[in-house]
Amino acid sequence: FRTGRKKTVRKLAVIYTTIWFLIFGSLVISSFLLIRNDMFRDRVIFIYGYKVKMIGE
Repeated sequence: FRTGRKKTVRKLAVIYTTIWFLIFGSLVISSFLLIRNDMFRDRVIFIYGYKVKMIGE
């Protein structure tokens, strides 16, 4: 019983890490691709700067 339970826990842990890696990896890849696209990067910086300016005022 104990060994079976350990296997299930390990399987769940693997599933959770896989899902987490998929989400984190896709975020990193998408942000990297967006940053490489200069026009999009400038737009993001502009929007972010605008928001910061508004918060500052």
